[in-house]
Amino acid sequence: MEDIDLPKGTEPLKNNQHELFCNEYLFDLNITKAAIRAKYSEKSAKQHGFVVFSRPEVKQRIEFLKSERAKQLHIEQIDVLQRLWAIGTADPRDLVKHKLVNCRFCWGVDHQYQWRDEAEFENALQQAIVEEEGIQKEDPAYSANYPTDVGGYGFRRTKPPHPECPSCDGEGKGYLHLEDTSTLSESAQLLYAGAKQTKEGVEIKMHDQMAALKLVGQHMGLFKEKIEHDISDPLKELLIRASGNTLKPKG
Repeated sequence: MEDIDLPKGTEPLKNNQHELFCNEYLFDLNITKAAIRAKYSEKSAKQHGFVVFSRPEVKQRIEFLKSERAKQLHIEQIDVLQRLWAIGTADPRDLVKHKLVNCRFCWGVDHQYQWRDEAEFENALQQAIVEEEGIQKEDPAYSANYPTDVGGYGFRRTKPPHPECPSCDGEGKGYLHLEDTSTLSESAQLLYAGAKQTKEGVEIKMHDQMAALKLVGQHMGLFKEKIEHDISDPLKELLIRASGNTLKPKG
């Protein structure tokens, strides 16, 4: 029988640690992290990782494993890439918007302070009375600045600013609007990574869009890994250490 030429990288590497590195590298395409998971010392993982990655047989093995994974997980790989692409290209404004709206003086009568309704005004008035009575116990001459309703009622936060408002100069007031997560678009649902209650309010979390786009680009081969420059110094340092010398400045 004629010998069949197998594709380069078909056979597992004889060096078990190098073989483990190849498999770990496929997990996240990160050389340093792959070296750590392949049991190299964390202190020298970056140096050892680039040295191992630069070996021809390691590169061939990685490319073969990539092609095998693509054959075995073709549908799943497409799904993952589509999901990453959707995350990377989603519009964050579908989750959080910064809006400019009217201030309390924009639409009040003669640009005076405008209340939502009589109940809000009465509540503010009662607070001023209670405050005055409390302070007068220590300072009988104190007189509170009572609110008035000359600006009228009907304030709504979502109304636009009045272009001639003397209080905000027509610029309005900014606030963050958080979308209802139960009615998000499909792309916004993929971008959404949860919410957290903080002292300042609700914090909306999002998946890292740049990281998602980077992974898509790496899997499509859009970025060439430039390791020649990166490995020169680590390799030189390893050789010098092996010879028992240390790097010293010239002079």
